[in-house]
Amino acid sequence: MEVAPSWMDLIYNYLISGEVPSDRLEAKRLKIRAAWYIVLDRILYKKGHSQSYLRYFRPDEADYVIREIHKCICGNQSGGRALSLKILCQGYFWLTIGEESKNHVQRCDKCQ
Repeated sequence: MEVAPSWMDLIYNYLISGEVPSDRLEAKRLKIRAAWYIVLDRILYKKGHSQSYLRYFRPDEADYVIREIHKCICGNQSGGRALSLKILCQGYFWLTIGEESKNHVQRCDKCQ
């Protein structure tokens, strides 16, 4: 199965093998950004402020998580903001979680 490249690949590679970009400014930015992440059992997690680690999902995996939490696991059909908060409470994370949750709810026939 082919995996589409993601902006998080740089952080993952830095945390696993210490790879940094050749540009000094980009390398500095990467090191600062990577401080918020950790790799456990080859899975990337985001460190939360007052909560446990949030598992990072690639953009192509995110749609499945949204569908499952919206329709099956958590019961009721919720709005976009509530859905994104449920996803965070379940311990999942990706960069565009709020926007994708809102778009999913707008496309859902039962929610309209």
